[in-house]
Amino acid sequence: MSTSLVDLNFTTAGDIEMYHAIERFIDISAPQTDRQAEGYTVDFKEEWGDKSLRVVASFANTFGGIC
Repeated sequence: MSTSLVDLNFTTAGDIEMYHAIERFIDISAPQTDRQAEGYTVDFKEEWGDKSLRVVASFANTFGGIC
């Protein structure tokens, strides 16, 4: 059974469980034209690195930040 990103416990989830939650979030099985597009709150990265961390920080500050 797959878990959504909303319900996922990031402190205990393994790599496979996270991968499946991300696949479910972006609806990878749907045609590309029907999938979530990048925008003000979504940005897809091919690799994880320092630049990705800056993107996460900037999203946290979008619209005045997350409380």
